[in-house]
Amino acid sequence: MDTELNHHNLLFGIRRSVRYHSRRQRFYEQLHARTTFINLLLGSATIAIFTNALPVAWPLWAKLAPAAIVTILSAADLVIGTMQKAWRHADLCRQFIELEKMLVNEDTDIAEVTRQRLAIEATEPPVLRVLDTLCHNELLRAMGYEKSQYIKVSWWQRLTANWTNFFEPAH
Repeated sequence: MDTELNHHNLLFGIRRSVRYHSRRQRFYEQLHARTTFINLLLGSATIAIFTNALPVAWPLWAKLAPAAIVTILSAADLVIGTMQKAWRHADLCRQFIELEKMLVNEDTDIAEVTRQRLAIEATEPPVLRVLDTLCHNELLRAMGYEKSQYIKVSWWQRLTANWTNFFEPAH
């Protein structure tokens, strides 16, 4: 295979990985922020309900619901480890950026960059293929490729891209 093509493909893959991990980091940070916001809101509602700050006589289930939701969301956030996952993806993004910086250097050994890329990929969590495809298409767009080279991704796949691998696009 042509050295220039190898270089291009490696650079493309690294840049796609940077975009992928940046999106995963942002997803987990936003998930954590939303969970925290809802917990603060419902925690305040629970306090208002139980201190009788609200003049309405609420049934017991309505009084307990905000506290139960706060408990469930807090437990889910803790079990999922949203901030730890955000930090992990930030670190992976940084590692791929370092590889990209190496690769754009004229006298970089492609084989060495490839070995380092494989070492990083060995530590990655499983890749969400639809999200990876979205990053692929985004990079094609950024690099001026023709639309005919994009991979079709349905609205349903876009909607679930950060959650599941069930609806992988056909290449």
